[in-house]
Amino acid sequence: MAVNKDQAAIHRAVGNLVYLSWYGDLGGGELRLLDHIQGTKFPHKDITVVLGENGSLVNRVQAFGCSVLVSGWHGSASGITGLLARRLGRWRLDRLFRTIKNTSSLKSIVVCNTYPDLNTGGRLAVRRGLTVIWRARADTFVPWGIKLEQRQELVRFLNENVFRVAATTRYEAEAMLEAGVNPTLVEVIPNGIPLNTYNTAQDRGQDLRAHLNISQEALVIAFVARMVPQKGYEVFLRAVAKVRGRVPQIKVIIAGDTTLYHDGEPYKKDIYRLVEQLGLAESVHFLGFMNDIPAVMTAADLFVHASLKEPFGTVLVEAMAASRPVIAADLPGPREIVLEGQTGLFHQAGSDQELALAIEQLALDRDLRIRLGKAGYKRAATYFDANHNLAILDNLCLEAIAAGR
Repeated sequence: MAVNKDQAAIHRAVGNLVYLSWYGDLGGGELRLLDHIQGTKFPHKDITVVLGENGSLVNRVQAFGCSVLVSGWHGSASGITGLLARRLGRWRLDRLFRTIKNTSSLKSIVVCNTYPDLNTGGRLAVRRGLTVIWRARADTFVPWGIKLEQRQELVRFLNENVFRVAATTRYEAEAMLEAGVNPTLVEVIPNGIPLNTYNTAQDRGQDLRAHLNISQEALVIAFVARMVPQKGYEVFLRAVAKVRGRVPQIKVIIAGDTTLYHDGEPYKKDIYRLVEQLGLAESVHFLGFMNDIPAVMTAADLFVHASLKEPFGTVLVEAMAASRPVIAADLPGPREIVLEGQTGLFHQAGSDQELALAIEQLALDRDLRIRLGKAGYKRAATYFDANHNLAILDNLCLEAIAAGR
């Protein structure tokens, strides 16, 4: 998606892009936001990213030359302090929309990166006459998503006010249509990843193994996830403990921290304590938050996903892009990524016993690991290339500008 036109011409043809992100730290959705900004046809000086809270995303966005507004709408404070912070955040965002509407000569598009963004800033944008696209994260119309009465009201709002809904999965899109969302509004755009960053990561992966003093004979399992209960840390660690007696050369590298989880420190302590209780202290390496996920994936021999609920599962695509076989929880999101027996294996979500059996199967069969890894890379390159998928989203934004909405 490299911009290959004269910037002045693009400026005349495009407009203002406002991106709303409820979270200020880096999760999967926030990384996709950065990917879109990096490759968009909108000039970076005409992009404003509004964050609901302060965090590491601020510097990452500013590095592109984009404007950043921290509204403070998504505050973790409770009581009167939290109420005042949210009111101030709403006022800041409304002032931004009024300024754009009243002073800019360019047309504007507002992209909401989450349901909370749509439900707060998206509604404000509609009131100010701005065009809205919702980049749904596949966590709203699913069984564990919003309540039925909220869903019914959301359907009315979408049908009457939103230009397009970009669904992450077919599963989510079908749930939207079943709930009554106008089919002409919905387009499936899976999360993609920049494949080129994985093609060049092999040496960095080997460097990471060396840094951790992991021998070439060891079988390394990667686990990449925010350190929150829904990601299944306990399930994964108990499965490893079950397998270790039969596959003693197993080593585990875990990339992830309590990012976006305000009550994360007690949970992190519980996970560290569980590692000790299971006798895995010598086998598990906690890396914390990692920017270089390609290095983590290429350092491993296989990747495990153990989430208890999962709207998509971008980490599975990342592992496949590194030509690594995957073991995934059998959930709607992963089913749209992994092909059972072709690019990876499934296990029942929440079952450490089933996960242990799958780990053992791949750990003891190198040829199977290689075959699944090669097929996984082909699937990632065909269906989950960020350049292709984000170009579709960018074109939706340009279409909205051209339509004069």
